[in-house]
Amino acid sequence: MKKSTLVSLIAIGAGIILIGLSILLVGGNLSSFASGKKGNHNYVYTKYECTSDITALNVKELYESAVITTGDVDKPVVEYYVDEKHDYVEVKESNGKLSFERIEKKNSWGFNWWFDFDFNLDTKTVITLPEDYEGPVDAKCTSGALKISDLKNSTVVAETSSGSVSVDNIEKSGKISVKATSGSAKVSNVNSDGNVTVETNSGSSKADDVKCADFSCTATSGSVKVSNIECANAVIGCSSGLVHGENVNATGNVNASTTSGSIKLETLTCKDLITESGSGSTRYNNATAETVNSRTTSGSLRFDNLAVNKSAEFKATSGSISGNIDGKESDFSIISSTGSGLSNLNSSREGSKTLDASTTSGSIHIDFNK
Repeated sequence: MKKSTLVSLIAIGAGIILIGLSILLVGGNLSSFASGKKGNHNYVYTKYECTSDITALNVKELYESAVITTGDVDKPVVEYYVDEKHDYVEVKESNGKLSFERIEKKNSWGFNWWFDFDFNLDTKTVITLPEDYEGPVDAKCTSGALKISDLKNSTVVAETSSGSVSVDNIEKSGKISVKATSGSAKVSNVNSDGNVTVETNSGSSKADDVKCADFSCTATSGSVKVSNIECANAVIGCSSGLVHGENVNATGNVNASTTSGSIKLETLTCKDLITESGSGSTRYNNATAETVNSRTTSGSLRFDNLAVNKSAEFKATSGSISGNIDGKESDFSIISSTGSGLSNLNSSREGSKTLDASTTSGSIHIDFNK
């Protein structure tokens, strides 16, 4: 028997086994496949109203999406759906803490119902807190979106395994941590006296209108976009994707990096500006910093209207360096070198500031605005 024929027979046999298991799981009711998620399920809407004041919230949701917000209620209200055949929910109040947890049952064969999704019925979990709620919120979703909004004074931890996560309109807060394993992560309209962290492994990370202590917005595989950030120190970076920052104001450092992708920064102020690109271009416009340190391995480096108070260092392995700097050339002590390429800079030791620009393979062209 040919090897290809044997492989085909094995694949066919595996398919037959999977079909048989699927029929067993739906009890022989083939119409379940056509009716979407849990076609033979009976969802029951449940509303839980807290009887005491709540000072902390903990949420553990499975495959349903979750919304946590504030509204015109005296005590927290929890609204959710359950299917007694497949899952159950535990809602508890204890010592001022409200906890919500969905627990999935197993069928008689020991299988979970993870494969059984409903794209037609809106069965999300909604938790409404009083408008004056000021306690911490800790929420995690395994498979589903998570949205937290309109809190007055809360620390927030929001995580999803498979689904998007967003935190919006937090009037005053401590630490905010937002993380998605597979899905987008977003923070917007946040005023915090603690650190704000936005992170995703596979998906985009975004932040807009954030005031905080230290700020971090990163992605492993996906783009990073931030705008209107006021913070102490900022980290903006990804392994594979575009890094875009606009209107970033930091009293300390701004660190922007990407392994494979480009960096674009527009209108920023900081003490130390550090950029590093492995494979991709780097460009920043209207930047003001005491020191600048920019490196690129494979890609060009470009800057416009750069104001440097102390020193600037530009290094490119394979790519050109170009831009313009506010000030006179005589303000700088200049070191310039190229392995293969031309440079318009003349080395000098005149100025109190320092400028070091070098390329291995690429040209250097830097102008001065005065």
